[in-house]
Amino acid sequence: MKSQSEWIRVSKSEPCPICQHSDWCSIAGDSMVACCMRVESDKAVESGGWIHRLNGNPVPQQPRRVQPTKKRLSANELHAKWGPIARQMRQGTEPWVKRLAKSLRVASWALDELRVGYGELSGSMCWTFPEQSARGQIVGINRRLVTPIDGENKRCAPGSRRGLSYSFTWDVAKGPIHIVEGGSDTAAGLTLGLCVVGRPSNLGGLNYLGPLLRTLRGRRIVIFGERDRKHHDELKPVIQKRHDPKCRGCISCWPGKFGAICTAVALGKRLDRRVEWRLLPDKAKDLREWLNTRGVDVEDTEATFELGRRISGV
Repeated sequence: MKSQSEWIRVSKSEPCPICQHSDWCSIAGDSMVACCMRVESDKAVESGGWIHRLNGNPVPQQPRRVQPTKKRLSANELHAKWGPIARQMRQGTEPWVKRLAKSLRVASWALDELRVGYGELSGSMCWTFPEQSARGQIVGINRRLVTPIDGENKRCAPGSRRGLSYSFTWDVAKGPIHIVEGGSDTAAGLTLGLCVVGRPSNLGGLNYLGPLLRTLRGRRIVIFGERDRKHHDELKPVIQKRHDPKCRGCISCWPGKFGAICTAVALGKRLDRRVEWRLLPDKAKDLREWLNTRGVDVEDTEATFELGRRISGV
């Protein structure tokens, strides 16, 4: 018989009984307690999440299928696969990259710095954003689809691993190191002349950020969080039942803020130094929105770099 001290990760066949998601959360071995990473309770876990008692009713356990384990490719093996594809997607695509730059309202040269390409990949026409390890190996490609699928226009190419977005000369710019979310925000940071690195999601990229930043001890590190807050009545009904209407920002109602804080704390521990977090001024959702509302020509580096100095405080 399994004890409560044994924790089992949730899955698609056995989702979290609190938030109904199939990842991040865990259930105790006796199925009487759950640790939910999204819904708060009065019992917080130091390592993350909140404890919920399941009203004395064990979660029905289904027989587990033993899935054959796939070999996890190394960063070098992934680079051998995705590096040539990323280079191929850049050939003769300058007009299409400029078209995307105009749509995103970032400098076209910033997308070139990130080696953005265009073409058909995994059955869809898309712009391609290579994502890298801390050593610069291309471990996967994130796609920005020309025609959205199921309302989504951003999807990774199958077989990709999520990595970081940064240019070859990312650490040359002066001032703090700004950690933003996503490739388009990274392009906005480059347009502003910032020292910028993009993480793949609000909580992603930590395993690569640590090694990438370990040697740069003399510079501030600032994690930017997105203003993507949802009001209590905008949450799914199952989340509302367990969510505090007065919550100041958790994974359910404000993933951008929650992820920025968690990333700053975890990265600070790995680097043994202080890592800051902040939201953008002027109530901007993210760095690209802040840039887009400034009313400047994004190809005018003198004007955009001056804006960047306002953000970085240099």
